[in-house]
Amino acid sequence: VIAAFSAGLGSFTFGYALGFTSPVLTAMMVLKNDAVFTDASIQTFDNGSTVLLSSNHAALFSSILTIGGMIGSMMGGIACDKYGRKGTILYISLPFAFTWIWMAVSNNYYQLLVARFLS
Repeated sequence: VIAAFSAGLGSFTFGYALGFTSPVLTAMMVLKNDAVFTDASIQTFDNGSTVLLSSNHAALFSSILTIGGMIGSMMGGIACDKYGRKGTILYISLPFAFTWIWMAVSNNYYQLLVARFLS
């Protein structure tokens, strides 16, 4: 049961992180004078909504997870050799949960990027 839970947990967490991009980029559309990120540039449209990020910011937000995944996979291979696959997945769950909490409480774009990279 623990082995099945461990295998499912790894797939679920990475899939959830990949799918997280779409709703967040949509949520960064806010009403006028309701900025989420204080350091982002705000562009106002005719319909009254504003976009806090440029397309470059959105592209970096989307791709930084895969950049972190490339580095993390190298470290994950070493950890799997040392602790086993099941142990590595179980032990990495706590730091992974921490990064999601960090993303939830981030108050600027750069904190969000670092937390997403580490997730």
